[in-house]
Amino acid sequence: MRCYAVTKSWSRCRNHAEAGSFFCNVHKGWLWGTLITSTGFLVALCAGFSQILGISLTSIFNLDLSIPIKETNTPFIAATSIPTITSTINVPPVTITNTHIATETLPAIDNTNLICTDNILTHIWRLKAESNAAEDWDDFSDKYILQNKDVIRITYDLNGLIAQEGAGKNDSTIVFTQPHWFGISLVHYGVNGFDGEQTIDIPLSAFLELPNPVQNIAGGKSLDLNKPVSSIRARFWHQDQFSVEISTIHLCTFP
Repeated sequence: MRCYAVTKSWSRCRNHAEAGSFFCNVHKGWLWGTLITSTGFLVALCAGFSQILGISLTSIFNLDLSIPIKETNTPFIAATSIPTITSTINVPPVTITNTHIATETLPAIDNTNLICTDNILTHIWRLKAESNAAEDWDDFSDKYILQNKDVIRITYDLNGLIAQEGAGKNDSTIVFTQPHWFGISLVHYGVNGFDGEQTIDIPLSAFLELPNPVQNIAGGKSLDLNKPVSSIRARFWHQDQFSVEISTIHLCTFP
């Protein structure tokens, strides 16, 4: 076997190989050798055909083709935790309103110094019905009982009934007769649907004439406190069973 790299000597072949490339002519075969340089030493491999007479190149040239493995101390990169991003959103508070309770509750009046009469009812009104109307009333001996009065104070118990005003505005009403009905709906006062006794103060100026298509009354006129009234009445209607008590009614005056 002969290896050429311009000159015949292996040392010069090696030197020229270090410069870039060399030729090897082995048993009529021309092969390119490739320079492999790793960590300061040369590996040159000259390969031929099968008729090499069983002699390896490593034994001829005493080459050590093993590549040493260099251990390096690679610093360990510790995994770092990713910070948690906390987002705070200011959400305005939401007020949940029971849709069965009247949303048009009228403002309360200043009742600090009210001067009130005795209870004008002769008995407790207990109104009970099922898918029907229930009424109770008291007649007045003094027809001018409303003169110089400002407020009506009512103590009542709906027993959990969610009252309704009704198309005629008389399904949960307190009315004065003059001679038509002038009333207010309890839907707009107190706590509708409350189970327990409650007391409310209502200005008498809130009492308006109720509409009555049968009598061709449009309604809406104000109650005249200087004209006679014959009675006071409560009327309730509901499609379900109900029970309502009205225990006391007082007429009051601002000082």
